[in-house]
Amino acid sequence: MRASGLLHAVLIAAVASCSGSGAQKAPDNRPIPRSPSNQAKLAVGGMWLPDQVPKLARGLLAAGLSIDPASLANLDRAPLGAIVAVPGCSASFVSDRGLVITNHHCVHGILSYHSSGKEDLVASGFVAKTLADEKYNGPTGRVYVPVERRDVSERMRKGLAEIADPVARKEERERRQKTIVAECEANAPGHRCSVSSFFGGGQYRLVKNLEIRDVRLVYAPAGSVGAFGGDTDNWMWPRHAGDFAFLRAYVGKDQKPADYSKHNVPYRPKHWLRVSDDPLKAGDLVISAGYPGRTMRNQPLERVVEAVDWSYPRNIKRYQQALDVLGKLEARGGNTAVVARSGIFGFENRLKKVQGMLEQLRSGGLLDDKKKQRQGLEAWLKAHPEPKLERGLKTIAGLYRAKMDWRETSATLRELADVDLLTVASTLVHLAHERAKPDADRKPSLQERNWPRLRGWLQAMNRRYDREVDIAMLNLAIDRAYSRKGPLLGLLMAGADPSSKSASARDLIASLYRRTKLEDPKIRVALFDGATLESLKRSDDPFIKIALALYPLEKDLEARQDKMSGDLLLAMPAYVTALQQMAGGPIAPDANRTLRVTFGRVQGYKPRPDADEYIPFT
Repeated sequence: MRASGLLHAVLIAAVASCSGSGAQKAPDNRPIPRSPSNQAKLAVGGMWLPDQVPKLARGLLAAGLSIDPASLANLDRAPLGAIVAVPGCSASFVSDRGLVITNHHCVHGILSYHSSGKEDLVASGFVAKTLADEKYNGPTGRVYVPVERRDVSERMRKGLAEIADPVARKEERERRQKTIVAECEANAPGHRCSVSSFFGGGQYRLVKNLEIRDVRLVYAPAGSVGAFGGDTDNWMWPRHAGDFAFLRAYVGKDQKPADYSKHNVPYRPKHWLRVSDDPLKAGDLVISAGYPGRTMRNQPLERVVEAVDWSYPRNIKRYQQALDVLGKLEARGGNTAVVARSGIFGFENRLKKVQGMLEQLRSGGLLDDKKKQRQGLEAWLKAHPEPKLERGLKTIAGLYRAKMDWRETSATLRELADVDLLTVASTLVHLAHERAKPDADRKPSLQERNWPRLRGWLQAMNRRYDREVDIAMLNLAIDRAYSRKGPLLGLLMAGADPSSKSASARDLIASLYRRTKLEDPKIRVALFDGATLESLKRSDDPFIKIALALYPLEKDLEARQDKMSGDLLLAMPAYVTALQQMAGGPIAPDANRTLRVTFGRVQGYKPRPDADEYIPFT
């Protein structure tokens, strides 16, 4: 599985065990007793916040947990103190010299960054024989080490319900988030703070991480090992891929985060995981910790129906089209093949994931379960009248009905993120608009705290860029926009040369790339550092012209989304609170790329009721 969520088997069985004894035993595949009491002990499913774990102590201890459950709520103790994040993925420290283990697919971009038409590290893999041989991951490489989590719900929520205008409500919440983050980072150099929402906006937590900026590649197996079985085995069991890789975190000699330097030294973490050599057996308790992406367990029925009827089928078609385009480019070889292969990797992963989710929702009964949950909620509401919830349900239904008028244009616009040069131009245009404002009033993603990362991305982009791939992705975006007859098609042609006599749209697109200067990293960085809105409006670069033309449409869609978000700020907390009350106990919030802990057992399963059972060990 290529999920960028929980790091698989980070903590297994007796997590405190650091060593075993005796010879390795054969795996025990005997089935687990299915007694009611056994099942009750396992009723702790979900991706739990660390501070929720002590509330689950009774069930976890009964299920065989051999460590203090409170240790799974403390970032200053093992094992949670060893669980870290890298961009888009979970990871863990596994040595006292900053060695980090993560999934092979999580270093795919790093391998591509160091690859070329002459040397493809994605295919060959990489091993550093000495510390000096380790490869710097570039200016966007990061390791985030958790330092602090603090509840800021009262400060975030107080008075929001009194703000009548939903857009103003959303903007006030954003202002509070930025203020809390600024306060957190003001006296904490080298740290990165964020405020995350839980339970539909019912709770908020401040998360503070040490941000390590010098990250280096240590080892990655060859692609034939790291992605063994390819897309056929992806998301399936059994899977025998060597889906792992090693990085190393480097800091200054004072052990504080620093930019890349040959004088930096390995980071010395307070905690790191040790591998137990005690063999697992069927029935063993398994603990997994990491940073899962997104789930919809607590989302309303309307959101799930939208996914089943519209977004998932739409994305499946889009991913299939992209794979067809990129597959043809891969056959050309050279750098085009390296860049195309990276795109294929991502689209294959997303395609299989979405196909699996859609199948489970339609055929696996999950959509029916969601409908039953709504029926139960409505029955509960009759027995426990709650005006806020009643209003919330009506608001949610109305919002998703209204969204049908603009969701297609919004989704088509988001597809343009696959076009590198258009993403560059759009970033420059948005930054020029925001630069004129005080930093506290800017969009969070374009505040000064994010400028070094954006600048680093613009500097390093060419390591993962290929003109032919970019042209193909823009052609695909235009083809898809044309098929929908929306307002986007004309805007995408805003950069066309009015004097051109080209016979086809594809010739026009090719001309954009011949005329642009955004392929030059020096020009990109110069525009990032100094371009104003006025200077961009005078630019004759075709991609900047397109980005300027798209901006009003983007702002219109942003206003619609802001209104929806502002309305949901009141509706969703009431909805999730009702789910909690119906459950009669704690529930896990949906995943949102924050640190979580989840539990299970080593056991077999059936992917479908009529399928053969997969035993836990092969």
